[in-house]
Amino acid sequence: MNLKRPTNILAIIAIGVGGWWSGITLFHPISRIWTTGASDPIPWLGLFVIPMMLIPGAIALFCGIGLLKEVTKERIKGSVGALAFFGAFWAAVYVEKFLLPENSNMLSLLIALAIVIPLYVFISKRLYHSEQLEVSGRDEFIGKGILTLVAWMIWLSLSEFVREYAPVKEGYTHIKEEPWDTLGFIAPIIIAWAFYKIASKALTKQKVDQDSVVNDITAPPPCRD
Repeated sequence: MNLKRPTNILAIIAIGVGGWWSGITLFHPISRIWTTGASDPIPWLGLFVIPMMLIPGAIALFCGIGLLKEVTKERIKGSVGALAFFGAFWAAVYVEKFLLPENSNMLSLLIALAIVIPLYVFISKRLYHSEQLEVSGRDEFIGKGILTLVAWMIWLSLSEFVREYAPVKEGYTHIKEEPWDTLGFIAPIIIAWAFYKIASKALTKQKVDQDSVVNDITAPPPCRD
């Protein structure tokens, strides 16, 4: 194994982080079942959540192991993306601790995503170049999955902001004064939806433009009489 090869280093890191995450995710509920017995309903309820929590670790493990066997675009993006997921949560902790007021969990995650996604694209591109793989376009790294995640975080962040800082209606503890109560429900959805539609349209237009350029370059020359 060539440890100077960037993709091998990425694979080892992805395997290590994925194995660590999978281990700690499984250890806690298994240890509770072992100590409290199968009759305790809480650990069994937690078993339904475990598969969701295991997904990023499993992706890191799967792509990391695969990357050691064969370098492909999908395995590079999968390994970098899984590590970026963990990086986003780590960054969110420090963003909330040093930059934001308390109870800003969703906003801190949104800011962390805004930091991590460009890093994910940059690192993936560098690894592509190191392996002499061609970058087909902007949507090579940022697709509808990432746009959906960002839109979802925009919705949750705006809802959280209104919930925490909008004035409370007199005589109530959670109901906000109007129009904040209505805006807090409708506005985040509209803004998140608008972001997704505009960003998706921009990516689609960029892909169409690129395909047109490629077709113009590869098209045969016109016949001459």
